[in-house]
Amino acid sequence: MKAEILTIGDELLRGEILDSNKSFLSARLLELGIETERGNYGVAVAIHDSAIAAKRRLVAADDTGPLFASLGHSLFGRGNVLEKLGRWDEAARFNDEAVGFAPANAGAPQAFRLVTDAQVAAGRGRADQARGLFEEALAASEKVPAVRWMAYDGLARLAVAGRRPADAARHFDAALETVEQTR
Repeated sequence: MKAEILTIGDELLRGEILDSNKSFLSARLLELGIETERGNYGVAVAIHDSAIAAKRRLVAADDTGPLFASLGHSLFGRGNVLEKLGRWDEAARFNDEAVGFAPANAGAPQAFRLVTDAQVAAGRGRADQARGLFEEALAASEKVPAVRWMAYDGLARLAVAGRRPADAARHFDAALETVEQTR
């Protein structure tokens, strides 16, 4: 038997928490003899589309308050999912739109935008641009562990692709340290 685990939620997208449930659930399912697979990003796109459509209707009626920011989080999430699917142009478009819904003083949305922009650049084979964006995201995300983890992971993957194992190890270690600090 196989299972898929797909995690979504504004608290994950805002960087308030790291998703440790997925590891716990995978381990527990394996103990029960159930193998887990990577979540279906196509399903995630549909979930985000439904949430975005509903939030757009509500924001049209009242463009202030928490729904306005929540729409931004959903747009960031959809951009991130599209990046995972390799749909770079769409990911960049949703990422850009999401910034318009972030509060002016919010550092986390800007940091998430930088990470997604970096992931898109990496996917398009623009390693130098991706590296610079990941480093900007780190500088902008001192208090956003999810962004820091993703940026270090991205830098490590770039180092692996560039055959720089010492840099890859350093960045992967920093990513793991970020996760450990949130436990």
